[in-house]
Amino acid sequence: MLARYRLPPCKCGDLRHALVLPEGCGQWTQQERPDEVGAALIPFLEELRDRI
Repeated sequence: MLARYRLPPCKCGDLRHALVLPEGCGQWTQQERPDEVGAALIPFLEELRDRI
């Protein structure tokens, strides 16, 4: 299950959200949890496409 967290104020101009994957995920997130990464990337990329 993906968890979304409220972001603290930051200096990033276009940071939209932070995503934290459950325990057991290491440094190679896209290889260890490809389904979760894909599920997070698709809506993000669609949102970018809609802005063009």
